[in-house]
Amino acid sequence: MARPAPRVPFPRATQTFVALGAAALSTPRRRRFVQGVIIAVLMADLSRRAGLVVICVLSLMRATPVSMPQDRTSALPVFICPMHPDVIGNEGDLCPRCGMRLVATNPTDTAPPVLTLEVTPKAVKPGERAVMRFRVTRRSGEPVTQFQPLHERPMHVFLVSHRFDFFAHLHPEPAADGTFAVPVSLPHAGVYHAFVEFMAVGGTPQLMQRAFVTAGWNGGIGRTTLGEDVGPKVDRSVKMQIQLPADGLVAGRSVDFRCSISDAASGAPIHDLEPYLGTMAHVFLVGADLSDAAHVHPIPDFSDPAGPNLVFEALFPRAGQYRIWVQVQRRGQLYVTAFTVSVGPN
Repeated sequence: MARPAPRVPFPRATQTFVALGAAALSTPRRRRFVQGVIIAVLMADLSRRAGLVVICVLSLMRATPVSMPQDRTSALPVFICPMHPDVIGNEGDLCPRCGMRLVATNPTDTAPPVLTLEVTPKAVKPGERAVMRFRVTRRSGEPVTQFQPLHERPMHVFLVSHRFDFFAHLHPEPAADGTFAVPVSLPHAGVYHAFVEFMAVGGTPQLMQRAFVTAGWNGGIGRTTLGEDVGPKVDRSVKMQIQLPADGLVAGRSVDFRCSISDAASGAPIHDLEPYLGTMAHVFLVGADLSDAAHVHPIPDFSDPAGPNLVFEALFPRAGQYRIWVQVQRRGQLYVTAFTVSVGPN
């Protein structure tokens, strides 16, 4: 079965340009489907490119006028994929790109929440047990206490050291007051970056970054240099091999890449991977300057149900080096390997 051309996801954060685009269409020239398109942009991930929004708005100029809600209470919910917010459908639909069930969001709720991180003890030492506590509030200061599960958890935290030699995929436990807490032990002194993924009920998907410094670190927070490393990787009994497009990775382009899983000792393909948090694998990628990140899953229609071949779709916003971590589960054990890829300019 031939695969349709992939849809390029708009990144998730900056919403000012979208609000301006909506205001420009508040005349009789409002167009059919404008609400859905604006929502796709609102939900999207890490964009700094206003031109993308302008293209979306201009593409609606030939459509038929439609009345849009004038107040927050009259807006109907829009159903989107939490991982691919540009995928819009009906209640009960599944995302064709990752298999997640679409969830309701409020099309007029454009203000992003506020995320705070508190680490206890404040001067945490390497090897010492610490607790990371996250709090999500609205702009008014009101705590957010209801969250939409994302792959079986209300919050995912990807903890990465600034030297890229430590990675953890954590799942803080919620408390009644809306805070989330998770214990952690850090291997060495340094700067640690927590990439926090969550979605408040009725809100928009978020991937926010917070950082903290341990006791005993005096090395500054300069950028780490990463060298390309795409060779096979082994974690105990499992070997993983990444396969990139023949023409390489290009910034700003949605691309597919494959990861093949085999037995480290025999080299035989592995066909008995198990679901981990509702999917056959998790990939987390982050740029060398730790400013661009994404969390993606296998495309069900183009991946083997339990291995050995898993196909992922990702968009690398800028040229440079990216670290990619791949997580799979087999026979109750979690396996993680890391690769470094080069992304060329568009």
